[in-house]
Amino acid sequence: QLSESVRHQRVFLEKHLGAWMPAFTDKVIEHARTDYYRHLAAVTRTFVSEDMDGLPNLPAEQMVPVQHEA
Repeated sequence: QLSESVRHQRVFLEKHLGAWMPAFTDKVIEHARTDYYRHLAAVTRTFVSEDMDGLPNLPAEQMVPVQHEA
């Protein structure tokens, strides 16, 4: 179902990439020796942010945490 796929994507982006991507890209931008890596980090951060912003907002009752199988 679409809402479940969106929920899984949102959880992945917020809990995984969103947990470390901003700090990582900031460090790359700060310490990269070439513009290539600075720009790549900026594009990556923007892409992840835009991807999160582009996801449809689901009703709160559909935003229950994703259960991972052990």
